[in-house]
Amino acid sequence: MYSPRFEAALQLASTRHQDQRRKGGQIPYVTHLMHVSWLVAQDGGSEDEMIVALLHDVIEDTAKSPEELERLRGTLAQQFGADVLAAIESLSEPKRDGGGKRLAWRARKDVYLSQLERASPWAHRVAAADKLHNLATLNEDLERMGEPLWQRFTAGPTETLWFYQRAAEVLAPKLPESRLILSLRAEVERLTKLTGS
Repeated sequence: MYSPRFEAALQLASTRHQDQRRKGGQIPYVTHLMHVSWLVAQDGGSEDEMIVALLHDVIEDTAKSPEELERLRGTLAQQFGADVLAAIESLSEPKRDGGGKRLAWRARKDVYLSQLERASPWAHRVAAADKLHNLATLNEDLERMGEPLWQRFTAGPTETLWFYQRAAEVLAPKLPESRLILSLRAEVERLTKLTGS
C-alpha cells in the first residue's frame, strides 16, 4: 500500500508530464518515471527514493519560466521535503549557463556528472535506475531500427556511449552493493557491441 505522499508524487508527475512522450514514439513519458521508481524499489530503495524517481525530471522538463520553476520548487519542498527537492535538483541538467546562454549537449552532461558526484545517496540510486532504463530502451530500439535511430538524438553513438560509461563510473563506487550497477554496466557493454566501439 502506497502512502499519501507517494500517491501525491505520482499525481504530480502525471499532471506535469501529461503531454510528453518518450523519444520517437507515442509511449506516455510517465511510464518511464514509473519504471524508474519500480527499479529503485526493486533495488531496496526507500519511499523517498521512489518519490525522487517519480519526480526526477519534473524540474528539468516541465518548468516553462523562472517564475514557474520557483513555484514548482516551493511545491516540491512543501509536499515532499527539502531532501527530496535537493535530490531532484541534483538530477536535473541545466539548459543554460549563468549568463543565460544555452548550453551545448556535452556541457550539460559535464555539469550533470559533476552534480552527481556530490549528490545524495537517494539521487545516486535514482540516477542508476534512470540511466539503466534509458539505455536498455535505447539498445532495444537500436537493435530494432539500426542506424536511423540516431536521428532522434542530439548526440551520436560515440558521445552517447561516453556519457553512459562515465555515468556508470561515477555511480559504481556510490552504490557498491546495487544490482542496478551490474545491469547498467551490462547495457553499456551491449551498446559498445551494437555501435562497434
